Amino acid sequence: ATNGTPGGPGTIDRPFDIPQNGYNAAAAKYTNEPATVVIAAGRYPALNMNKGNIHVLGFDRPQLSFLTVSAPSAFILGKQRVENIIASGVAVVAVDSGSDVKFNNCRFQAGLQILGPRVEVMNCFARGSDGPAITVGNGASPIEEISIYNSSMFNKDPANPSLLVNDLVYYFEVIGCEIVNFGPEILPGVFAPPFAAIQDLQISPLSPPAGPAGQVPHLYAHNVIHGAEHASSPNPAVFDPATLAGYTICFVNNTVWGDVGANSNVQFHANNTVYGDINNTGLGMIWG
Repeated sequence: ATNGTPGGPGTIDRPFDIPQNGYNAAAAKYTNEPATVVIAAGRYPALNMNKGNIHVLGFDRPQLSFLTVSAPSAFILGKQRVENIIASGVAVVAVDSGSDVKFNNCRFQAGLQILGPRVEVMNCFARGSDGPAITVGNGASPIEEISIYNSSMFNKDPANPSLLVNDLVYYFEVIGCEIVNFGPEILPGVFAPPFAAIQDLQISPLSPPAGPAGQVPHLYAHNVIHGAEHASSPNPAVFDPATLAGYTICFVNNTVWGDVGANSNVQFHANNTVYGDINNTGLGMIWG
């Protein structure tokens, strides 16, 4: 808590002063079992979750300057939990060793970067700040088992999407989300055309048997997606520029404001409501 001390020891009447001190103390005391650090409301410096067996729970929405998950889960059945936290700076699941984390009821004010595997995002809000609201993968290190449910992603950016999915992301799904890119206001009441709401850069086909063994296309289902209005921008609301080699996306039961897909890129589409063209942004309807 903000009235705590560096040495704690972590009792109600003698809390630690910053989350990292409490986290380090919990990790030292509970080395081979799960433990939870509870953070009271307030503004705090960065937290690095570097042990894997410590859950982090916010009480009345504490704010962390940065949040990093840099360890896989250890001595936990399932994933490390991060709940009720606000990250005012970038939140990162590290590419080298971060993994196995479930975010619930969190706010990412400057973007969430999911660069490690086995991550779930539920009931969260993320907005972009000079970049995507949520980035999945770095395009060089394969990651898998990434799920985003019941969450909102918001951006006002002519150069970056709200949701960026890089190459080499496997077992990926986005279900029941709101994904919006409005574009910045350049004059009072005048908005520049936004970039895509979703940009999916998966290159290798994910349609067996052509794709990696056992892989399935990225699933987007029951989402509300808002990008540039049809024909008002060269950028579709859902952009898959790197999929000429074959199927990478399964896109079903979504409602979209804007165009879906790059020209001639074949994908699995079904039961979508699209205020624009689907699968072809310039030459009319071509169904994949």
